[in-house]
Amino acid sequence: IGIPHMTGLEAVKLLKSYGIPAIFLSSDTNNEYVKEAVESGGLAYLVKPVNIAQSIPVIEFSIKTGQEIQGLLDIKERLDSALETGHHVNVAIGILMERHKLKREEAFEFLRQKARSNRKKVKDIAIEFIDAWHSIHLIASPNLET
Repeated sequence: IGIPHMTGLEAVKLLKSYGIPAIFLSSDTNNEYVKEAVESGGLAYLVKPVNIAQSIPVIEFSIKTGQEIQGLLDIKERLDSALETGHHVNVAIGILMERHKLKREEAFEFLRQKARSNRKKVKDIAIEFIDAWHSIHLIASPNLET
């Protein structure tokens, strides 16, 4: 709790931002502070004096929990990326379907072939396509706001 230049709560938040699990070690038994410590991201709260044998399971649990949390954050990041990719690809497919009267599968195949021939990801081709479409429509209709 009492560390130089910041509070324990601030330190745990900083560690958490780097994906590092943290355990509080304090002589303070104030229930409100314990609650704040856990809410700020502390995985455990040990009260001094600490019995080493009793603290080992807490440390092991905290390490395992920290790894599980990091795994979940990695999954979230991949899902967010997939959603973003899906959004761009679906918008590009919709434009292709509308403009060229293509079926969904045909529009996707067009993007996929374009990506393959340019050695790019489908998402990148979709973004380029959407950007070009916006540019064309801004030139054609300069009074429209995006």
